[in-house]
Amino acid sequence: MAKVIPPLDEKTLRISVQRIERAWEELRKHPLTGPLVQRAKLKVISYQPQVPQMFTTVSSAGEIFANPFNYPRTIPEWSFVLAHSLLHLAFGHVNRSKRGIIWNIACDCMVNEFLSRMRIGTQPEKLLRLPPGMPNDEDKLFTMWTQSGTPAKGETTNGSAMDMTISGPSKANWADIFARAIRRAAQQSLSAAAGDDVELSQAYQARAWFVKNYPLLGAVLQHFKIVEDAKLCERMGVRIAAVNAKKRELILNPGWALSPQEYRYIMAHMALHASLQHVYRRKGRDGFIWNAACDYCINDWLSKITLIQKMCQAPGEGTLLSVEYQNQRPETIYDALMRNEKAARKLVTYAGEHAMDVFGMQDEEAGKGPLRYPGIDRLLLDALLRGYQIHTESGRGSLPYTLIDEIKALEHPPLPWDVQLARWFDEHVPPVEKIRTYGRPSRRQSSTPNIARPRYVWPDEETAMRGTFGLLIDCSGNFNASLLRLVLGAISSYALSRNIAAIRVMLTGGEMQDLGPVSAEDLAQRVKPLAARVAENQPAVAALEFARDFPVDAPLLIVTGLPCDRIATSREHAFLVRDGGRLPFQSSAPLIEVSEDEGE
Repeated sequence: MAKVIPPLDEKTLRISVQRIERAWEELRKHPLTGPLVQRAKLKVISYQPQVPQMFTTVSSAGEIFANPFNYPRTIPEWSFVLAHSLLHLAFGHVNRSKRGIIWNIACDCMVNEFLSRMRIGTQPEKLLRLPPGMPNDEDKLFTMWTQSGTPAKGETTNGSAMDMTISGPSKANWADIFARAIRRAAQQSLSAAAGDDVELSQAYQARAWFVKNYPLLGAVLQHFKIVEDAKLCERMGVRIAAVNAKKRELILNPGWALSPQEYRYIMAHMALHASLQHVYRRKGRDGFIWNAACDYCINDWLSKITLIQKMCQAPGEGTLLSVEYQNQRPETIYDALMRNEKAARKLVTYAGEHAMDVFGMQDEEAGKGPLRYPGIDRLLLDALLRGYQIHTESGRGSLPYTLIDEIKALEHPPLPWDVQLARWFDEHVPPVEKIRTYGRPSRRQSSTPNIARPRYVWPDEETAMRGTFGLLIDCSGNFNASLLRLVLGAISSYALSRNIAAIRVMLTGGEMQDLGPVSAEDLAQRVKPLAARVAENQPAVAALEFARDFPVDAPLLIVTGLPCDRIATSREHAFLVRDGGRLPFQSSAPLIEVSEDEGE
């Protein structure tokens, strides 16, 4: 008669679930089972199963179902049965489970013998054991017992029923993962015996390979500290790898059991993320989708570099690569992904689902005022430029032209914002100059009565206003007050240097206020913040379009916070925004980013 397990109260059931979870974590730390735990999914069932003595069952999709109602059971016993299910995946037993219960019994005998020799957990009573004198091979056992019809006596981890089911395909190559785990465990044993666990580490060997053979990326990677910590990766949600350019850390999950070629590929990928300043270049874009756009761009480059193709291999998961985004910049790919944002958020990076493999993309200061965007990391940029110079001079192969364009663009950083503003004034705001007229004789006319001498005079006010420009100022609070004072001071200085008597000023935001012509000297005193909190500039632009007292060809200078509304105008115009800002719409108008450091 089957054993009747009494119902468990809530407290006892919680204790049982905790033991299962602790056993799972113990297996995560083990060098052989850790990589398998990373891929598999543990599901603790919340209902009483039909087989009361059930421990675990495993599906071909990598799902392990554990029965907490099988109580009392110790943590070592749960470690044994959970590892038992993992090894069914690693040895390929689940895919052939259609052979029936005799195949299940043969596989259980072999797996339990392996676990006993490796001393992983404690085998519960009544589970199958390999009979003395029998071969430790599941195929031979299956053949013998099928012919004799008398398999070994005992229970599977699902009582007298099969503990393996076919439920669907899995992306993981379980046999390859387990083989890599065995090689890694052997390397760790050799390293411990030699007293040096750094020299034999595959991650350190991969970095040394770049330093020796590929200076373009080796010059960047030598500045990074390699962090291989499974607990840290689990806490931070890193499935395979991530990079923290600010802390100079390359974070690798040792539980993923990468091959040497995959280690090299991951390091090349992360080195390009950091050196090409992807955190700095985000500029207000959605962090995850911007990360995915950069991934598409980097993987496209790596697939076209000959040496990387020969010596590196992309991991089977997290590699974003598509022919649709070939030879495109990350900014262009980002705009394409945003057209189908729902699908883009389902992409998987090397950090995992919905996770970013570049730290620093998160909106850590959201809700605490304007975001602070990091500046260019000169150390990593200089390392990339130095590596590119060595790569070119030594003739180590060609690079994709889009990658070369990215490097050259970073080599020549943009001009300071005040220089850009001065150039815009030079191009679109001509200075007001004195007029040469014979209507008013020169003071020297009396010395030469027979020769007419004209006088240079300032034009009248109406004529002088033809050389003015429109200034739209966002006073909704989205633009930093200290930066606004700095910008207004620079605009006043440039206007006075061009002898512009008055500027047509419009205050924008949730409401619009026309200040009319304002003297350049009084600009800072006339601008006061408004009560609104939304940067709306188009109403002010439309008002100036139809203003009779404003020249039809006068340019506009728009000082605005972000995000702002779309501007529609045929006039020449430019935007002044906070450093790191980005317009939420495409525009051919110049975008001048005011440096925050200079405004504080």
